[in-house]
Amino acid sequence: MLCKDYQRSNVEPCGLSEYFVVPEWNASKGGVIKLSDNMSFEKAALAEPLACCIKAINKLDVKNDDIAAVIGAGPAGIMNIMILKDLGAEVFAIDVNEYRIDFAKRYAHVINSLKENVEKIIKSGTDDRGADIAIIATGNVNAVKQALGIVRKGGKILIFGVPSKGIKLDYDANYLFANEIQVLTSSYCTEKEINEALKIIESGLDVSSLITHRFPIEESQKAFELAHVGEGMKVMIIS
Repeated sequence: MLCKDYQRSNVEPCGLSEYFVVPEWNASKGGVIKLSDNMSFEKAALAEPLACCIKAINKLDVKNDDIAAVIGAGPAGIMNIMILKDLGAEVFAIDVNEYRIDFAKRYAHVINSLKENVEKIIKSGTDDRGADIAIIATGNVNAVKQALGIVRKGGKILIFGVPSKGIKLDYDANYLFANEIQVLTSSYCTEKEINEALKIIESGLDVSSLITHRFPIEESQKAFELAHVGEGMKVMIIS
């Protein structure tokens, strides 16, 4: 997916179309995947974001009983939490949106960073060591500073949410060096992770629970507006 040729190519006329054309180059490189008869379109639509989470978490070498913090409890954050839980990690979900915090309670320990001291709660729950892993599932790069305060020495921070172009990171490089904290990034996914995501969904991972709003294609604008303001979780446009 980091290949320049792949990034320069596009389907025509992109989304919300009954039919579209996929460039031959993409199709020949695994860019088109046939769904099984058991896979609904709704669940399949969630395979791509789940695959991105799989690719990200594969970089972290998660071990059973690791302590993980996910900053941002939106749909991508919850998917990351689902995978971490499946790998045996204990997870904290951190957010400021009351709806998403309440939603995340079914999957993780929740912390409202506007009302609670995130670092104190995580340190007290880990014998003052800190989390082994912090995943930043928000585009707000201030979360990097927050992550630095909650991961242990030798811990890992993964930037998963998409920062705006031109945004600069400001952190104490000496602290990063002295504590041997790794900062990783992950974007996109490949055919390998897509197939893995489809397999996990078919095996029973309840991604459908993330769909809180469904709109017919005629009301697409309403769907985009709702998604933009961050109400609910996954907003889906159906035919």
